[in-house]
Amino acid sequence: MIIPNCIRRKKMPLVNFAKITDKLTKMIQFGIVGGTMLILNVVILYTLTSLLGIYYIISAILSSLFLTGLSFYFNENWTFNSITHHKHKKMWHRIVSYYLVSLSGIIMNIIILFLLTDYGNVYYLYSSIIASFLVFLWRFHLNEKITWSGNQDL
Repeated sequence: MIIPNCIRRKKMPLVNFAKITDKLTKMIQFGIVGGTMLILNVVILYTLTSLLGIYYIISAILSSLFLTGLSFYFNENWTFNSITHHKHKKMWHRIVSYYLVSLSGIIMNIIILFLLTDYGNVYYLYSSIIASFLVFLWRFHLNEKITWSGNQDL
């Protein structure tokens, strides 16, 4: 029996659960690294601002720049397992990519921190935590697509 094209059942693509699980695992690992850096950021931010009297924006910038290198190391070696999977892309390309993505995140983070603290009257440490959560998905997506992509070089 011949079935017309308009009636034929189309094959539905299979869901690639392995790919979804891998992405979710990477996002969780990126979140664990980010959460650890967030705790360290709060400690550094508090120390620089409340104990040493440095303006909170300057403290946030210094803390972010310091922690970016540390978070790259953990994301490179754990989250994206680059030692075995990214030999084709030079280490310095990944470092530059990561710092550029981080710089965009730091700028967004500082703007949110400033707006919440100075205009929203939110305590600066709470503002910092809120800003970090808001920027998390942005940084994960860009790092996955640019820094640790399988086929892109700078």
